[in-house]
Amino acid sequence: MDPSFKISGIISRLTLLLLQCLFATSLLAQTNVVLQMEQLLAGRPFTFAQTTQAEMGYYFNVTRLQYYVSEITLIHDGGQRTPVVDYHLLIDPSKDSVFILGNFPVTDLEEIEFWIGVDSAHNHLDPAMYPANHPLALHVPTMHWGWDGGYRFIALEGYAGHTPTFIPNNYQIHTIAEENYRKVSLPVDEILDGDTLRIPIRADYAMLLHKIDVSLGLEFHSSIGPSKQISLNTRLVFTPIVTGNVYQPKQINRLDISPNPSTGFFTITVPSSTTTPLTVTLTDMQGSTILEETILTTTQAIPIESPALPGMYFVTLSKGQQLLATEKVIIH
Repeated sequence: MDPSFKISGIISRLTLLLLQCLFATSLLAQTNVVLQMEQLLAGRPFTFAQTTQAEMGYYFNVTRLQYYVSEITLIHDGGQRTPVVDYHLLIDPSKDSVFILGNFPVTDLEEIEFWIGVDSAHNHLDPAMYPANHPLALHVPTMHWGWDGGYRFIALEGYAGHTPTFIPNNYQIHTIAEENYRKVSLPVDEILDGDTLRIPIRADYAMLLHKIDVSLGLEFHSSIGPSKQISLNTRLVFTPIVTGNVYQPKQINRLDISPNPSTGFFTITVPSSTTTPLTVTLTDMQGSTILEETILTTTQAIPIESPALPGMYFVTLSKGQQLLATEKVIIH
């Protein structure tokens, strides 16, 4: 036998063995990722028909709550973005709390991003094309508004009144339309359980009625008014659960804002030294950017000028696409 042929065969077998090892290693690197929601209503475990006091002082209960989640993205391992492709959730918080997202090459999860509603690529498709158990299929009660309107992003219904023992007034708020498609971004304090990575977050649905008075009853199936407001309020509904494993890039995990409340000028203090330029962004409750500045020092005075009006704002500190910290500030 030609020695060169023998050597070539050995090299081929070694190459095949190496490829098999690399493939096995890549499979081992896959982590099963699970989203776990603590479903609450004003701090108590969510159940339908429980009487709850609203932020504005009246009393209400919930007899129906369903909403869609789309375009989930995992931000991990130094800012890598891995989408959960073609995945939709139709959530009923009375029964849904654990969602298996799939297997992904994730070691250190830093943030989860998801959108409330149905993405534009699917919002106007025919729901009859999906199998009955698919979130986007036809359901009873319906979550589909029609060809033009697409899906109901959120359906919230119940009864309300001014005393805890008498809540006779029915309210219904349904949200439609792409302009009410809202992004939620949360830092992640993941829990690694064997080969499963769990993402614990908290959802308190009493915050859906922030700034909305339904005490006298209300029916709004629309893209504006209260329908728009509950969409905006989703940024207040979801918060991360801190378990002790939170990802802390360079130990920057909070902002000191003083004074807060502010009359229009405040100072942001980053409680850590940094040699990397950071971005400070001020956004309003609608998610619109009011101000964006780059800071190079640990303390930066940020003047708030028009068009900022009195109200609640969010100050976010980031490095590139990486979220480092976020805090609320009140302007009065």
